[in-house]
Amino acid sequence: MRTGPITKDVSTVQLGLSQIRVGLAASYISNTGAALSESDSLGAMAATSFTSEKEYHIREDGYPLTPKPPYAISETNTLGCAFKEITPKTLALSLGMSPATFSNPHAGTIPLGGVAPPQPLRVEAVYTFPGSTYQMIIIFPMANITSGLKLEHQLDTPAAVTLSIKAINAASNAVGGNAVWDTMPNGKILFLGG
Repeated sequence: MRTGPITKDVSTVQLGLSQIRVGLAASYISNTGAALSESDSLGAMAATSFTSEKEYHIREDGYPLTPKPPYAISETNTLGCAFKEITPKTLALSLGMSPATFSNPHAGTIPLGGVAPPQPLRVEAVYTFPGSTYQMIIIFPMANITSGLKLEHQLDTPAAVTLSIKAINAASNAVGGNAVWDTMPNGKILFLGG
């Protein structure tokens, strides 16, 4: 008799990396489904991740002090990736610039030192489960690149530039937001197929 954590459904086991797709938030802000295509992908990845962090306020009162149910006071959702394809578009994105002005993968100029607010982006992390068309898609309708740029060259290892992409408020009360995101202001996780 087998015991322990036995796989219930092998089609739900994740292996491999997500495809990271990026576009301008304003172009897709009213779309709650997957809106970006493979042509919007950043290409080959060395690593991908998703982190959702919540902060709680813990109340205690009485004697002896007794904890009360916590209040959720904030939530931060972040996609992380390390991309391998070094192009004007990917480097400009890592500096918070618009990807729309960089279409040639081998030519372009990226200005440095012009400090400006990061471009609001739509970011989708598309993960396809092995051996199927079953997908998990993380959608950030509005997001900012919050990391700096470090392009490190190795003797015999491809460069992998890391990005930290933070979801920002996309609800109707935000500049550029839309009412379709009022109940999910940071976006959503969508499961398709199966």
